[in-house]
Amino acid sequence: MPVAARIFAPAIVLAAAALPATLATTLPAPAAAAGQCLYVQQITGTKADGMRTVYARTGRKDVWRIDLSADCAPLADGGGKIVISPRGSGSICGASDLKLAVEAPGGSQSCFVGGMRKLTADEAAALPANVAP
Repeated sequence: MPVAARIFAPAIVLAAAALPATLATTLPAPAAAAGQCLYVQQITGTKADGMRTVYARTGRKDVWRIDLSADCAPLADGGGKIVISPRGSGSICGASDLKLAVEAPGGSQSCFVGGMRKLTADEAAALPANVAP
């Protein structure tokens, strides 16, 4: 085996092994599955989990995860009201259909949505009480 191959082969193997873990932590949540849409009039509660994640409950058991593409500072203190509205009709079937803002005493701030998906029943049940809507 040439010297260059002996030097670079272990580095390539390590980089390839680390790639799936890196992708799993940097990719946004997948889009809602086909046929799954969030309807604003059905939202019964919202709750922020940090400055980049919002959960919205529809009905008794369905929970949606909304991932923001950047920090939304008004979510940090939990004092603002989360306002979700559609871009266009009343259905939100993907991140591009959704507008999210936080109303606080100082005014309203829009937060940029990067992705959204409906949680499975198990995922919704596993949410900690402090972030479950």
